[in-house]
This record gives sequence, structure tokens and C-alpha cells, in this order.
Amino acid sequence: MDEFRQFLKEYKWRVIGIASGILLTVLIFTIGFWRTLLLIAITALSYFVGCMLDKSGKEGLEEFFSRLFRKN
Repeated sequence: MDEFRQFLKEYKWRVIGIASGILLTVLIFTIGFWRTLLLIAITALSYFVGCMLDKSGKEGLEEFFSRLFRKN
């Protein structure tokens, strides 16, 4: 078990890359390219909003969207 943990520690990003490649391939073959692309976009947007909430709370998120959608 310790050898496996050492392997994961040493090759962490390779393992993550291969796992995400396999997941992406399975998604494309099962639900199609465009749905997979939409799923990735929604997940990335959700991650971005979550990071903003973690960093500056609800007020920071409201400020970001008010700056994004204000009229010049």
C-alpha cells in the first residue's frame, strides 16, 4: 500500500491527466461531444463561482456581476 501511495505522490499529475482523459472519452462516447462540452463549461463556471464565494463571499460575487453588467 505504501508503494502505491508513493507512486501516486510521484506521478500525481500524470495519473490525474490520464483519469481525466479517460473520463472525457467516456463522456464523449456516451452523451456526445456538444453535451460533454456544455457539461465542462457549466462545471468550470460553477468552479469559478465557488472560488469567488470562497475568496470574498457573497458581496464579492455581487460586486463582480455588477461590474460585469454595468452600463458605461
